[in-house]
Amino acid sequence: MASARSCAEQRERATPIRSKSGALDLSKKLPAGATAVVLNVTATGPASAGFVTAFPAGTTTPVASNLDFARGQTVANQVTLGGGAVVDVYNASGGSVQVVADEQGYYINQPSHWDG
Repeated sequence: MASARSCAEQRERATPIRSKSGALDLSKKLPAGATAVVLNVTATGPASAGFVTAFPAGTTTPVASNLDFARGQTVANQVTLGGGAVVDVYNASGGSVQVVADEQGYYINQPSHWDG
């Protein structure tokens, strides 16, 4: 059974993604056995309107966005991702955007104990 565990806020990235994609490596921040991570993803300072999508590394880029923004706007959204400690970020705008990912918690498999 997977259960949610929260952890202290940890900021992962606050640098521009100038190309169409970037990666966040959370392997040093998540415990072994973590099956999903909960992130507060913020896009700030975009050079043009667009959207950002965060998704598990090694998978196909989803067609849905996590954040939509106008030029210069700051927007945040909570994202839950399964599939490993590396997260890909796709920048679907015509320019650079700064992406900040604050880890809010994670899911981990652990036995369930019920006292009858």
